Amino acid sequence: MQKKWMMLVAGICLCLCRMGWTDEPPTPKTEPPKTEDSAKPSVNEAQREKMAALAKKYNVPETDVQTLRDKKMGWGEIGHALAIAQKSGKPLSEITALRDSGMGWGEIAKKYGFKLGEIVRKAKKIERDGMRAEKIKHETKPHSPGNSHLQPHGSMGHGGGHGKH
Repeated sequence: MQKKWMMLVAGICLCLCRMGWTDEPPTPKTEPPKTEDSAKPSVNEAQREKMAALAKKYNVPETDVQTLRDKKMGWGEIGHALAIAQKSGKPLSEITALRDSGMGWGEIAKKYGFKLGEIVRKAKKIERDGMRAEKIKHETKPHSPGNSHLQPHGSMGHGGGHGKH
C-alpha cells in the first residue's frame, strides 16, 4: 500500500515539474520598445475593406470609422453609432459622447425620437441587398474551365432541377 502512495506522489511531482510549476513568480515578459510605426494599431486588409464599406454606406470619412475602432468599438457598435448619427442628423462625436457617458444605443436613439430597431433593420436590409448584388455580380462572370462548378442558378448542370427541360 505504501509503495502505491509513493508512486502516486512521485507521478504527481513529475507532472508538476514537467508543467513548469515552481515557487518562483513568473518573470514578466519585456516588450520591445515602441517605435512610431509600432505605436499605430495594425489594420489588416479585411478590416480596411470593412471600414471602407461602412464609410461608404454612411457617407463618412474612413478616418471616422478608424477613430471608433481605435476606441475599441466593435463593428456592430460602429454601425449603430453611424446609423444614429445619420438618422438624427447629429455629429458622430455627439453620439459617441452619449455612449461614453453610459447611455445604451436604444436610449440614444430614443433621445432623438426613433427606435434602434428601425435603423438596425434598415442596416441589415442594406447589407443583404449588397450581398445579393455581389452574388449576382459573381454569378455573371464568364466561366473558365477552372470554375465550371460555379454555374449560375438555373443553368443546365448537375441535377437539382424540377420538371422537364
